[in-house]
Amino acid sequence: MAKRVGIAGFVFLAVIILISVDYIMGSSEERYKEEYKVAVKECLENNQAVCEKAEEIARDARLSDSTREKWERELYEEREPEPDYVAGMETKQHLNQGLNFMTQAKANMKNKEVFDESIKNAIMEFSLAIETSSGESQRAKAYEYRGTAYMIQKKYNKALEDIKKAARIQPDSPSVYYNLTCLYSLTNDVDLSLDALDKALENGFSDYDTLRGDPDISNVRKSPEFREILEKHKVFIGK
Repeated sequence: MAKRVGIAGFVFLAVIILISVDYIMGSSEERYKEEYKVAVKECLENNQAVCEKAEEIARDARLSDSTREKWERELYEEREPEPDYVAGMETKQHLNQGLNFMTQAKANMKNKEVFDESIKNAIMEFSLAIETSSGESQRAKAYEYRGTAYMIQKKYNKALEDIKKAARIQPDSPSVYYNLTCLYSLTNDVDLSLDALDKALENGFSDYDTLRGDPDISNVRKSPEFREILEKHKVFIGK
């Protein structure tokens, strides 16, 4: 009987020791966890291929490969996504360059050679912006700008295709729906132009000087419903 108690006591003591060791090891690992993750994060931010600080911590803590992989996976999942202005600098450059070519085209409407070259380059830049876009806002803007370029070229079917894509991506954009207003007015689809104008104002379009004088919407301005839509949104632009 005494022998049984002795064995039981020994087993109990062994279990306690194992639990204690496991607890100590776990606490030790947790203590190193944040240090290790901070070191890896700094190395990633500095584009370092070999992270000496993380390697040193791993040696000191005697971290297993599986533990390191687990912590690095956690770190990856915790990372905040890069904002559009960081991840999409290339796209932004294409958009800005395309707008520059658009300005050049508008300034040379009577010079066919310069106009054609400028508008072709604008469309190319906006197409590159679509390909490289890192977020929906950039992609929508690229489609909208390219659609506007097609509109200046009087390629209205292509313009409609692109501006509708922009509207699907960003249905709350005032400028997208104003450009649809212009496009439908130019193609003499007055009812559709009025619907687009209603949506543009609902989304917050507030360039009243443009509403007053933009030649692209001269067709829709002649409609009695034009004033009704403006009054609906409490917009008064004079006669």
